[in-house]
Amino acid sequence: MNRLAFLVTASTLVFGTDAAFAQANMPPSARPAASDTVEDIVVTARKVSENLQSVPVAVTALNGAALANASIRTTNDLQSQVPNLYIQKSSNDPQAFYVAIRGQKQDDLPLTLDPSVGIYVNGMYVPRTYGLASALVDLDRVEVLRGPQGTLYGRNTTGGAISFFGKDPTDKLGASVDVTGGNYGAWNVVGILNAPLGDGIGLRIVGQRGEHDGYGHDALGRDLDDEASTYLRATLKSRIGSRVTATLWGDYSKNKTGGLIAKFAGISQGSPPGGAATIEAAAENGDLSNAGIGAAIGQLQSYTRTNGFYDTNGTARGASRYEGEKAGLDVKADLGGGITLRSITGYQHFRRTAGGDLDGTPVNILTSLLGTYDRYLSEEVQLLGGNKRFNWVVGLYGGDERGKEYSVNTILADINPGNPNDFDAFVRNRSGAVFAQANWEFIDGWRLTGGARYSSDRREIISLNTNAGVCVVPAPGVESTPPGDSQCPRTFKKTFSKPSWLASIDHQFTRDILGYAKVSRGYRTGGFNYRGANEAETFASFQPEIVTEYEVGAKTELFDRHLRFNVAAYHDDYRDIQRSITVPTSGGAPATIVTNAAKARINGFETEATLRVSHQFTLNGSAGLTDAKYKKFVDLTGDRSGEHFDVPKWTASAGARLTQPTGWGEAALQADLHWQSKVYLVPSAPTLSQVTQDEYGLLDLRATLDLDRWNAQIALFGKNVTDKHYLASAISLESALGYNYVVPGEPRTFGIEITKRFGGI
Repeated sequence: MNRLAFLVTASTLVFGTDAAFAQANMPPSARPAASDTVEDIVVTARKVSENLQSVPVAVTALNGAALANASIRTTNDLQSQVPNLYIQKSSNDPQAFYVAIRGQKQDDLPLTLDPSVGIYVNGMYVPRTYGLASALVDLDRVEVLRGPQGTLYGRNTTGGAISFFGKDPTDKLGASVDVTGGNYGAWNVVGILNAPLGDGIGLRIVGQRGEHDGYGHDALGRDLDDEASTYLRATLKSRIGSRVTATLWGDYSKNKTGGLIAKFAGISQGSPPGGAATIEAAAENGDLSNAGIGAAIGQLQSYTRTNGFYDTNGTARGASRYEGEKAGLDVKADLGGGITLRSITGYQHFRRTAGGDLDGTPVNILTSLLGTYDRYLSEEVQLLGGNKRFNWVVGLYGGDERGKEYSVNTILADINPGNPNDFDAFVRNRSGAVFAQANWEFIDGWRLTGGARYSSDRREIISLNTNAGVCVVPAPGVESTPPGDSQCPRTFKKTFSKPSWLASIDHQFTRDILGYAKVSRGYRTGGFNYRGANEAETFASFQPEIVTEYEVGAKTELFDRHLRFNVAAYHDDYRDIQRSITVPTSGGAPATIVTNAAKARINGFETEATLRVSHQFTLNGSAGLTDAKYKKFVDLTGDRSGEHFDVPKWTASAGARLTQPTGWGEAALQADLHWQSKVYLVPSAPTLSQVTQDEYGLLDLRATLDLDRWNAQIALFGKNVTDKHYLASAISLESALGYNYVVPGEPRTFGIEITKRFGGI
């Protein structure tokens, strides 16, 4: 284990344990009051409300107060609080991100590829991560489940699930206004209104509007990675009679940015160095002689240097736009006899475009325009029941997704006659599942849990891919076009069906110590490649990937509940792993395709600790290990069995919170440090050093003062306060075009936040 990770975790836990032992040995009259103990956390990880410490599942829960105290403003910030969670900015669109848990990671974002980690909003499955980066407004809590979710959750996933729960209306009239200002011209306003509308009926409305200037600039001085965002949400909750509760909610979000910071990272080491990119630069310079090629090599190498870490040498204008809506209806009916019927109906729709310079140079190597239009309908019905000894849930799930995905690329503008390369597909994904799970306390303190699910996923694409306006989809029975015939549009469809399951046993050794062991299986459905060109193999289907996970864990609260310490260790048997690769085609345009090329094993563990030193001082820490190794990895490019996974092996965090009463109200200071080990952002890159991020840590600080007289709060905050420069993501196009590019992570940001509350909110 890296020394920094060890010190972060060990210092937090050892220091915490010594303090807790000292308090535990005090005489009863001198011990702290009950309010000095760690607080109870209630989660719904198993579809019913349970104390976190009694749930035999690896889950991290953060309530609204914890999110605010840690200045968690975006989904990306969650990884600073959750072990083995890795959230990565998309390498071609700042409106999207990749999520990995325990090494399970979706490495591409088209509609034809399902995620490894499921995202849920108010119990409704959200199939795409577009537009979710900054939607953490007025949340009740976030729950992060680690490990395969193959039984209880709406979609089968191999890595885990992240569930966001917005705050419900209450029976008190109230409102609040939150105003934030910071560097990079940042400003943000959030308004909340809570209104009781009658007996058992409440309405809560949330609105957010904010902007910040660009973190970087292109060669023409235009902003990159700036943002303007709007978010609205309304929730109506009503009791219908004495047994039925219905919650109707909807949201709207709109985000726009000036484009991605894509920095030229370097050229390939082929002959000539830089490959096709070098030839393109020489052609644009009008000199394809050996001397001209040499000059072009030096020209490209110079683009690895810019005046600032967040600036690029690109000249093509970039932009990213997202607009979307979601709506859900959650109805719960008490049928009597301890049985509850629940229905979750969902509707989602979004449209997004992203485009710009994807080489970070003034040379016309690669410019791209990406677009997605998507609509998703879902319905989940659950029947829950049981008693003190035996609880069960059975249910049905159905989802229907229809959309259009396109990518228009200009590749090597002066030397490629096949421009533009247009990947264009209509997509329809239909999913259905039946599931059941039960837990039984067969002896006092001993429980068995078993669950099973059968899923069927229908995948269909209609491809209209062209190069220079010419169809490049091989007709049925044709291996390559040309010389064989092409067919646009052409339909590809296939159904994938798999069972998944879970079995666990847990024992409550004492009131404060729970141990468990479980084995579970999850799968991620197969699909079709939509970015194919010329060769039939680039349109081939890929099969589901499957993970079987073995896990043991313990949840403890020690020393009069001053220390909460949870630990889990796991082993994953990971088969038919879906991986994206870029391959050349006979038409000259590279194609990015998904294949099932690998088997792997993943070993790891997670620890989480919270120490309540006193009523005013709290420490917390976590550490996670993801030790992933391919057993076999062979694809169209050769044997890649020694390749790394594109996630950090180690993650660790440490935090401290100190509060102090004052004449104005409570003052608080919180510090949070998140550290991760080296990441090979594109493990398949021939020149790996160009796309590798070494270990680094980020420090966040927040100081608050409650102004009780005015029912207000003022806060000063800083994110990445040491201004650490690090890479968030990268793309390797060495084999196809001769270069790599990288995307920087966010710089230091700081500001002031003022919140004013009215009434009983």
